[in-house]
Amino acid sequence: TVFYKWHRHHRVILTENRIVKIQYLGEDSEIPISQTIKNEFLIYECISDKINNYKAKLINLKKGWFALEINYFKGYLIEELMIRNLNLKKFVIPLLIKVFKLSMCGIYHNQLRSRHFIVSQNNEICIIDCGNSKKMSKIDALINNFGFLDIKNSKFLYLLKQLLFFKKVIRNENYISKNMFNRDFEFLDVKSTNGMVYKKKKIYSYINKLLTNKLSENQDLYKFVPSF
Repeated sequence: TVFYKWHRHHRVILTENRIVKIQYLGEDSEIPISQTIKNEFLIYECISDKINNYKAKLINLKKGWFALEINYFKGYLIEELMIRNLNLKKFVIPLLIKVFKLSMCGIYHNQLRSRHFIVSQNNEICIIDCGNSKKMSKIDALINNFGFLDIKNSKFLYLLKQLLFFKKVIRNENYISKNMFNRDFEFLDVKSTNGMVYKKKKIYSYINKLLTNKLSENQDLYKFVPSF
């Protein structure tokens, strides 16, 4: 079990080959619709098997909490490969094809950066983290994904430029340890949520109980995850 993210919008956990996002979406939720896992689930429904095989599942938990399960793609982030100073020109065409296919599904992904593409073990390009993506017409998605109306600030075209011209990415050790590598749950710092402090061992115990069986059959255990 690996911890990915922990903030007020949601928690993200990796278990075996599944990513689990847990989020509160009750009536008093302040999360914008475009940033909800409900919206993200609809995006995966549109692109699954056309872009990558996400096998997304949305689970309605108790008291306004929801969980989104999606496939985890084993491999390396393009950003990781760039930091290693590798020549990645061969991925330019596959990236162009992948983003074009995404656009033809009518999906705009507003974070098409090096850290949102994974190169799988069989060299397949996988687009990850469709949170905050939007559904629109194919033409609008194509224009927005490639940034044709603002080429100077296009994240995707900038990525292609980096790959084509073999631009070295420099990151300090603090950035790498914070952003590029995962940490086990048991090594997390103590978290404080709604005035309640949860010890590391307690969190780890709850997560282990949650993930040792089929996720969908353990809805009662979700409430023990801070701050349920």
